[in-house]
Amino acid sequence: MRKCKKIVVMVLMVCIVSMINACGEKRYADYEGTWLGEAGSVLILYEDKTCMYKDGSDDEIVEGTWDLENDILVVSGCLDYNIQSKLEQETDELLFEADNSEWIDEIFTKTDKKLEDIQNEMKQVQKGENVESETDSSEEEIHIIDGENFSEGMAAVLIRTDEDRDKPVVINKEGSVVFELEDAGEYPYGITDRDARYRATFQSGGLLWEDLGEFAKIYDVEGNIIVDLGEKYSEVEKMGNGYYLVKKRPSGYQTKEVQYGVVNNNGEEVIPLSAELGEYTDGILGNGIILTGNVCISGEDGKVTEINNLNGGRYSTRIHAKRGNKLIAEGGICDLEGNLIAEFNPPYDYRVADMLVSDNTVLTFSGIRTNDETTIRVYDFNGNMISEEAFPDVDIRHIGEYSGGYASVEIFGSDGKYVTMLDENGQFAFEPIKVEGDFKNYLGVSNGMLSYPVDDHSTAFIDKTGEIVFTIDVPYEKVGEYTDGCVRFQTYYGYNYVDVENKKCVFEDKGKQVHFMK
Repeated sequence: MRKCKKIVVMVLMVCIVSMINACGEKRYADYEGTWLGEAGSVLILYEDKTCMYKDGSDDEIVEGTWDLENDILVVSGCLDYNIQSKLEQETDELLFEADNSEWIDEIFTKTDKKLEDIQNEMKQVQKGENVESETDSSEEEIHIIDGENFSEGMAAVLIRTDEDRDKPVVINKEGSVVFELEDAGEYPYGITDRDARYRATFQSGGLLWEDLGEFAKIYDVEGNIIVDLGEKYSEVEKMGNGYYLVKKRPSGYQTKEVQYGVVNNNGEEVIPLSAELGEYTDGILGNGIILTGNVCISGEDGKVTEINNLNGGRYSTRIHAKRGNKLIAEGGICDLEGNLIAEFNPPYDYRVADMLVSDNTVLTFSGIRTNDETTIRVYDFNGNMISEEAFPDVDIRHIGEYSGGYASVEIFGSDGKYVTMLDENGQFAFEPIKVEGDFKNYLGVSNGMLSYPVDDHSTAFIDKTGEIVFTIDVPYEKVGEYTDGCVRFQTYYGYNYVDVENKKCVFEDKGKQVHFMK
């Protein structure tokens, strides 16, 4: 009898082991096959636990391996990092994530399309052959691989053509090509990257299109070339507001010094070329001026102003901003001749405080650099103090530059990080909002809109009331500024723009990445 029981127990154990193995094999079999991502990516999981992967944004195909680890499907070797998906009961849809900011979360759906067909198409792509699409190709699709911010309803972008070439064009907010820029050849680094050879920048009705060292042409909004600065100058750099810093190097047998000047959109020299000007050009460019220490170069006024002495040398002469015909320096407010108009009362101590200039006021902040209690003073442009407020219970770590009347404020609270905006009177625009994302760079306001990371994979834009206007399922570092009513962001396919006013994207939001809240 005991012998029979032993036999029965052994048979049951064999059955249980067989069932476990069968379940494990069946579980792997559930995921073998072809998976198509919502952004156009393709992932093929083979029975031998190898895989093939093609990203939706390019044609490169890579190989790797896959496995199941504690209810998580892990794909390795295809990228510089692993991607994984938590397994639910439904096995026809997988959300792949990664602990890497370069990866954008993507939902993959299992397809009944034959493996052989997908593999053949992928092999054709590897060989550089064209694969016929099942979609209607009667309307040409614009694929942006790089692009400038919008300005005056237009943006310079680099598009990928059917001939697999990159072509620089200018688009409007309807996503239509307004005109083409001169095709100079290959653009391996895009057109907007600061290290790119080719650059396109729009400002005040003129678009500067340049190939460093070769040409620098300014177009009007209709695509007509106004002037070719490259015929006369060696280098061109934008100053903003329709002004450019130009440089002319000696050539051939000449031994002259390098000369610098400032020209406008029509190519007119508003500040003539001179070697002396070069001493002051290594500064901050923007809004049509260059600030270098105690010197301001203004394209609009055609003047170079140097502030040498304030109150017998007792105060710093560093210039922070130009507002109209006034220069805001650390030691006081001066005219365009460098003469002191008004002192700050009480004086600003640059050794322990920081200064920001809005459109209508001057704000100073003490305590941030020294980790002491923060005090904010607000002055008018006559040097009079309007208000003074201390924040004894608020740990303010950073205040950004003003844009559209507001500046960003970062606060370290007892339970994490918070953000808000500061208006021109030094007051919080709304109650600070707790943020969960890990922002490595300082946050900023662009034209009255503050962006911040919701988490490692998405970004939110809030207005001056603290309300979220929209979110983008893209990491914070891959989202641009809010300019001319639009926000540039990187997508699965390249680049796109959010048209905030019309609550839509300039191009089709294929990845469904943008979500408007109101």
